[in-house]
Amino acid sequence: MAEHMDVAQSTASVLDRLPMREEGGEIRREFVEQISRAIHGADTPFLREVVAELHEADLGDLIGALEPEDRVGLVELTGADFDFSALNELDDSVREEILEELEPETVAEGVRELDSDDAI
Repeated sequence: MAEHMDVAQSTASVLDRLPMREEGGEIRREFVEQISRAIHGADTPFLREVVAELHEADLGDLIGALEPEDRVGLVELTGADFDFSALNELDDSVREEILEELEPETVAEGVRELDSDDAI
């Protein structure tokens, strides 16, 4: 029976297992801490799964809730799975800090993605 639970748990989405928000809509501190631990542990598969499940506005909220040193790590570790449109959800100063820290190639790829999405 425990085996059955593990299978069911592994097929549940990350956000079902680890809810992002409190009932009032605030981001759960535990969620941010788990993401931060994943960034520091370079848990790319977990981070990519989380990013894939988040709407760009939620991803923007998550980035804003992270410590500044973790923000760039999230973008770098999730690579092509990162939705650069989430940066539009951030304050200008936070967005600029992130863009300044990223490699120019990463920023260029993200901008290309935005341009092609807008063209569709």
